[in-house]
Amino acid sequence: MTHYKAKVIMAGSYGVGKTSLIVRYCDNTFLEEYIQTIGANFYIKEIDQKVFTDSDVNLTLFLWDICGQIDKLFVTEYYFSGASSAIIVFDLTNKQSFKDLDFWIKKIRDLSGNIPFIIIGNKTDLEAQRKISKKEGYKKASDYNVNYIETSAKKNINVDIIFNDISKKIIARV
Repeated sequence: MTHYKAKVIMAGSYGVGKTSLIVRYCDNTFLEEYIQTIGANFYIKEIDQKVFTDSDVNLTLFLWDICGQIDKLFVTEYYFSGASSAIIVFDLTNKQSFKDLDFWIKKIRDLSGNIPFIIIGNKTDLEAQRKISKKEGYKKASDYNVNYIETSAKKNINVDIIFNDISKKIIARV
């Protein structure tokens, strides 16, 4: 059996739900209280073999939840080094977080190179407050030729799909 390890960066503006998505995925829980990430948080997750068509592959994800405060990034830039891939998240109810996607993508490319990434529109459970349409999300992803997935960490909608998708992209590159 072949075992791979991969560093995955979770990036995006503050309050978009990066930590909530990771905690939902790793622990199957949702934190109702918002706790701002200072610097970065680190999580480890073993990926089930069934995710891959080649059953002789194991993957361990090292998930880095990077703080979303743009003015504090100089402190966390070294967390981007050595990343295998990235998940870039915005809040469907927050136009600024959507506008910030270009900043995050540039930052990842500048500090991590041309790694695979996906764009996530989070908080589908807040449909009544939605400010970004599906069409806008898909258009942005199309501009970068990457996948776009809408999620809800709170309702556990498409959370596993995000990490399965990025895991397949990692394995495809090895």
